Amino acid sequence: MKNLLLKILFTFLLVLVFFSSAFAQKYFNTITLINDSGEKAFVKIVGPTELQVEVPKKKNVIVNVSSGTYYILVRYGNNPKNYSFTKGDPFIITQTEKEYTAISITLNKTVGGNYNSNPSTSDEFNKGEKVFADSSSIIVPLSEQYSNDPGLEDNEILITTIPLGLKIYLAPDKDSLKSTLISSNLQIQSSHYLIDSINFKGYSPLILKDIKPGKFLIAVEPVKIIDDKLKLSDIDESMKPTALVSTDVFPNMATSDKKGMFGAIVYFYEKGAVKGERIIILSVPHELPIAKMEQYYPSASKFVFDEVELKKEIKNNGFNNKETNKAIELLHRGGKIRLNGKDVSLFIEIQNNGSWRIGTLQRTKNQD
Repeated sequence: MKNLLLKILFTFLLVLVFFSSAFAQKYFNTITLINDSGEKAFVKIVGPTELQVEVPKKKNVIVNVSSGTYYILVRYGNNPKNYSFTKGDPFIITQTEKEYTAISITLNKTVGGNYNSNPSTSDEFNKGEKVFADSSSIIVPLSEQYSNDPGLEDNEILITTIPLGLKIYLAPDKDSLKSTLISSNLQIQSSHYLIDSINFKGYSPLILKDIKPGKFLIAVEPVKIIDDKLKLSDIDESMKPTALVSTDVFPNMATSDKKGMFGAIVYFYEKGAVKGERIIILSVPHELPIAKMEQYYPSASKFVFDEVELKKEIKNNGFNNKETNKAIELLHRGGKIRLNGKDVSLFIEIQNNGSWRIGTLQRTKNQD
């Protein structure tokens, strides 16, 4: 009964960080969970981005979320016989072109608190067992090997970008694009019907509902465009790029002055007649070796797969132990990577059942 009277003292710090439009979009919202309770805490974040996170005592965990209204459910303790549960009041995560949100919540079991919470029950805590794998800190127990399925319903798609927090646009493909797209022929254009407030869906990661089978265009913004060829842009060539869009003035392209500019990339996407689908879009500089891509990836592991077998496949494509190990680490964290080799770029994406897709892109002498 005593546990039912406990409340959590939350140190609730909200920081709105202001940047110019081009730079604010490259950041993403964070919730920092600080466990000062003296016991292990298991936290469920409920809202547009739904997460389950284990926070060991005296440890911090940072998660990334999209904008919207949230509340948290917390379970304390190591022994199921002595668990205690609480539910916090709603709070709002805001993100615009010029600001993002960073919140710190200190978990401290005590009566009262400046962020109101109330006793809860195991039934309420266990009510939403569906896990959405759409942010950086989903903790996957080892007993649940090869269960990367985000639990999407029919006609739902989960769009994740690396890094997180990029703007997402989606609309039906008006041109009914077909067959193969030749990415190297794309030219920068100053406008596109997709890049519009009506088609803006939010910031990644996000789940879109009622997306019925058909042909669509998905845009990601911002991307840094160094060249009017995709080879030097923050673009995922394992997908089907159809347009580069930017209103910036194109810079001087002298070798010593590759300043680049910001814009958007438009991809073709065909939704199949299957259950919910997950789309992972890479938005990292093409010239980077795998060892320098870590800064773009979520901090915690959420994808599980057979490391031994996948390491063999990566090494068979000519990559050394150091490159292979880093690739495995980033796949656990983000589910998708690009490995730049001497003559080929290797794309690997983890599937819901723990299998993987591997694709290659031949690179010419003048490519990155």
